[in-house]
Amino acid sequence: MKPFVDAHCHYDAAAFAKYSGAGYFICNAARESDWAPLLSGAARNRHIIPALGLHPWYVTAAADGWAGRLRDILEKYPDVMVGEIGLDAGRENMDVQYDAFVTQYQMAASLGRGVHIHCVRAWDRMTHVLKTCTPPPIVVMHRYSGSAQIMADLISSDANIYFSYNNACGGRLHNLIDITPSDRILVETDAAKPDSDTIFDAISQMAATRGVSIDEMAQILYDNGQKVIKNG
Repeated sequence: MKPFVDAHCHYDAAAFAKYSGAGYFICNAARESDWAPLLSGAARNRHIIPALGLHPWYVTAAADGWAGRLRDILEKYPDVMVGEIGLDAGRENMDVQYDAFVTQYQMAASLGRGVHIHCVRAWDRMTHVLKTCTPPPIVVMHRYSGSAQIMADLISSDANIYFSYNNACGGRLHNLIDITPSDRILVETDAAKPDSDTIFDAISQMAATRGVSIDEMAQILYDNGQKVIKNG
């Protein structure tokens, strides 16, 4: 099996303990209780690249002092990214989400870490942050769902932004996948277990959409994923 990089997934200890393939997995933590198990799993498995953060769904329930504890961990572990963070207009606590997002985004920038971003129907506020704040070295837009114009605006910003897609890439996502620059496109599962079948299904769909061979698409995605790991 060829190597690949799952640019955004989550961590299930039992599933990853059984994995012996050629993939690399950027595993994102969504809340503070996920941080220690993910760090422990990454210490045992070189295929796991951890990203720690507070997801917008869970910011209201976060214990006081979470940001300080997150920074302490990031300072202790220089290879850890920041994620999953972001904004979700499907939830009612947008002001709390926004404060938590900006805090983590600025933390990533100050420590030189890549970030993995969730954004649902909050593109105005999201793009304002990405265009006005000092950017981290790498920004991954997880399961990108914005418009082509938003993509163009983000690419023209100072941030080094990648756009990640999974195997549910039909409909309007066809155009987005087709127009994403070759040096900015990633593939992901968003799953909690290693899943090479889903990755290669997505790669096949993306290759067909872009009119290239599966091998060429796989190499592009692998190279981009490795850049994210190296620079983030």
